[in-house]
Amino acid sequence: IRSAAIRFPASRVLALSANKTRALSTQGQTAVQRLQEVMEEYRRTNFTREIPSRFRKEIVGAAKDENNKINIESMMQVVYNIGGSEQISRNEMERIFTEVGESGKIPA
Repeated sequence: IRSAAIRFPASRVLALSANKTRALSTQGQTAVQRLQEVMEEYRRTNFTREIPSRFRKEIVGAAKDENNKINIESMMQVVYNIGGSEQISRNEMERIFTEVGESGKIPA
């Protein structure tokens, strides 16, 4: 069941725990979990000395536009750049942006 009233900033999407994703559909929860796994794998490999919140800030900074919004194209580019495009599909990213974002964008 999807709640259109619940919107998360991008940094919180990357940090959503299982109990927070209950507002998302089952497919949305799975997509968020895959995105988190991709990001965590990259963080463990390349940001070992950084705390997770600093890593999330770097990822959000790389993906956001001049209006502090993240669109699917910029997030897909970040995922591609970190080598995660094989682990999460465009359809899964679209699901995340549909359920979490507003007008196809997620506030940074």
